[in-house]
Amino acid sequence: MTRILLNTWRREGEVFGPVLRDMYGVEVQYAQSLQRAGAQVYLTPQAQPGTDPAEIARGFDGLLVIGGEDLAADVSGAAAAEIGENASAPRDRWEIALLAAALADDLPVLGICRGMQLLNVAFGGTLHGDIAGISPQHPPVPADRDKALSFRHLVTFEPGSLASRAYGSTAKEANSLHHQAVDRVGTGLEVSGRAADGTVEALELPGARWCLGVQWHPELLPDDPQERGLFDEFARACGDRRDR
Repeated sequence: MTRILLNTWRREGEVFGPVLRDMYGVEVQYAQSLQRAGAQVYLTPQAQPGTDPAEIARGFDGLLVIGGEDLAADVSGAAAAEIGENASAPRDRWEIALLAAALADDLPVLGICRGMQLLNVAFGGTLHGDIAGISPQHPPVPADRDKALSFRHLVTFEPGSLASRAYGSTAKEANSLHHQAVDRVGTGLEVSGRAADGTVEALELPGARWCLGVQWHPELLPDDPQERGLFDEFARACGDRRDR
């Protein structure tokens, strides 16, 4: 069975994460989405000094880079005043190294929200620290989770792109739970999806086996057949890599 790795990070001193998270701080919906696609899911161990990311990635068929806290200012290029208090430069650098190891080993990669932003930064791109209020497409994210999940906006995909193929469409309604966003696009990456206000919503890496980042949270839309299709396509790409 296809084996997919999920990155994790537990804040210092935290033993158990919030409700719906496991002890390493991973919201269960990520694993459930992959399991519905027929994959086995494994969590990375908490990184220790000297951990080799290539050793962690070895033996797996794909990597899902999850959402989460802001990327730190000295990693993302965003203004420090706009960064959330739980940002962690060590976490960012570790996950960039893990992402690089996965790509070097030809693993399919899916980046979700923060994961897409991390992909951009890994290739030399930068982020806006806070886009809230810049456009009606991206108002401040409500503190109430249900209200936040109810907000949707249209994302348009480039025809023929990996994003378009994965979703079987040139556009879709997506949720919006982020306040950081791509500013300068990383070298070698291609923008394959945008919101109406121009915000980058999907990035991919031409030449990679399968590498896609999406700015929204597909794992929080389990009843959306297009989102289930995304995880199916990702798991299929991981399975193809396993069978090579």
